[in-house]
Amino acid sequence: MPRRGLTLSATLLAWLVLPWPAAGAAEPNRGAPWREALDHYERGDYAAARAGFRRLSGGEDPELDFYLGRLALWFDDGPEALERLGRAVQLRPDSARVSRRVPARARRS
Repeated sequence: MPRRGLTLSATLLAWLVLPWPAAGAAEPNRGAPWREALDHYERGDYAAARAGFRRLSGGEDPELDFYLGRLALWFDDGPEALERLGRAVQLRPDSARVSRRVPARARRS
């Protein structure tokens, strides 16, 4: 008998793999460490991408929070995902690029 609906993990996974325009296209001067982390992300090497983006952490950067939030979902770290994605929206509330890909629950945090 087929299962009805998707589990939360499957829903989050489906959301996670939606295409995201490359941040490098929007901000070309971020430097080699950003490009390297983004390259890992785009190739699906999420452990290396997460490590690379974490090395860049430290300020108010909504795109960095966005990627780290999506990666937190990939690694089933819901609390970090909500924190990072919520902060991305708070820092760029008028950005459709960020907010349309962040679940409503994170936007309320």
